Amino acid sequence: MKTLILINQAPHYGYTYIEIGRALIKKGHKVIYALDSTFTFFEYESYFSSDDEVIIFSDFFKKNYRNTKISTKKFYDEDLWTMFFSDYERITAYGLHKKKDSFYFKSVIANLLNFFTEIFSSGDIDAILYENVSNSFAYAAYLVGKENNAIYLGLAATALPNRFSIEEHPFFESQAIMNNYRDIIKATSEADIESRNWAEDYYANFMAIEPDYMSGQRKLLEKNLASKYLDKSKLFQITFILRFFKKYGLQENFFNFQNPALLINWAYFKRNVRRKFRLPRINKLYDIQNIEQLDTDSNYLIYPIQFHPEASTSVRSPIYINEYYNILNISIQLPFNYTLLVKEHPSAVGFNKVDFYRKIKALPNVKLVNHNIRAKSLISLSKGVITATNTMGYEALIMNKKTFALGRCFYETHPNCVVINNFNELFKKIKNEIEDIEVVDPIKYIQAYYQITYPGSAVYKKEVNQKFVEQVSSQIIKRFES
Repeated sequence: MKTLILINQAPHYGYTYIEIGRALIKKGHKVIYALDSTFTFFEYESYFSSDDEVIIFSDFFKKNYRNTKISTKKFYDEDLWTMFFSDYERITAYGLHKKKDSFYFKSVIANLLNFFTEIFSSGDIDAILYENVSNSFAYAAYLVGKENNAIYLGLAATALPNRFSIEEHPFFESQAIMNNYRDIIKATSEADIESRNWAEDYYANFMAIEPDYMSGQRKLLEKNLASKYLDKSKLFQITFILRFFKKYGLQENFFNFQNPALLINWAYFKRNVRRKFRLPRINKLYDIQNIEQLDTDSNYLIYPIQFHPEASTSVRSPIYINEYYNILNISIQLPFNYTLLVKEHPSAVGFNKVDFYRKIKALPNVKLVNHNIRAKSLISLSKGVITATNTMGYEALIMNKKTFALGRCFYETHPNCVVINNFNELFKKIKNEIEDIEVVDPIKYIQAYYQITYPGSAVYKKEVNQKFVEQVSSQIIKRFES
């Protein structure tokens, strides 16, 4: 078996994926590494061995930049601008590649597909390993792999603590969860005691537990800029970038289409500074500062504002990335006796301009909720959630509430999740289905979800979790042995 492992500039990802590659090689499998850029190679060069086969996209892009023709004509039938959209959203959000014209982006798309086509033409590749399809580098690999009968294996964090999933396509395994649920319901005896016990324990603590990343995001908001940027790690990062430019030259940045060095760092810094100055003004705009201000007899629906740029929306629901447009259209379609509560994710608050919040606040049937109010407390006082791909939709379903999903999500096949194809149907869907709650055993649904996941956390650090590496490599082997 031969596995193509993708590595890009996502922080510390490469350390784990190189270790997974080594584990697969020890188990008798062949591995090829495809990197997005020379900058990524420069970061991990000392971690590769002389025997590792490493292929770099930016080298291919530089050599073939003038070419915008796709070598495999079948790919013209794919929605290639959707494939590229996640990176386009990132480029727009961070103000990158401002002087690039349409030719540049067409060349990126064509060359991504041609790059992976060339890799697949050189040998029999059985699998592609990366995180879930989250950018155009991975999306192109997925499309070319599908054309060549290679399975995509995307490691993804889940809504379940200390569990990860392996996704085989850009969208979630929602049908697999419901298939498991139906099997559990039909079973005359408890076949999987482990998953049942885990689900019961998780559900018993469901209301009290806050995801680790939530508390982490609140701590980041409280951190001052000096402590965030004036430390040794940032100084090392700057010197590392300067060493890269000294070796490869400034022109190398032109072909680093995802995260051009220094430019992306400057963009992050500016964004965080602006956020810090906006936060005090935004905090004064909230209509609801604490949960006690909400009337328990009112009809509330919740809309969570998501972080952008974010793969969960730009890949799985790209037509719903404009948050104000979403809120405006929901407010237009809201039944008269309902109020929309808008709550921003702690990781996202402050990145939008203050005027964005003022425009939301001006909508007569919308209330802006303080980002620090616990999501589950809001859900408990609501009729349900309207969301693109947010985890709050899943939490609402576990709490026996309705969820109206604007995009593709892992809970879309849940009987109480209503998929919305366009805003024009939202009013009728709310009126006709908000009270129509099907009885779904939350513990058995959690159990069904648990059964498509694996023990371990898809968290990437320089100090690699060897247990996670072993778990992933073993699961890959099992997939091809079964």
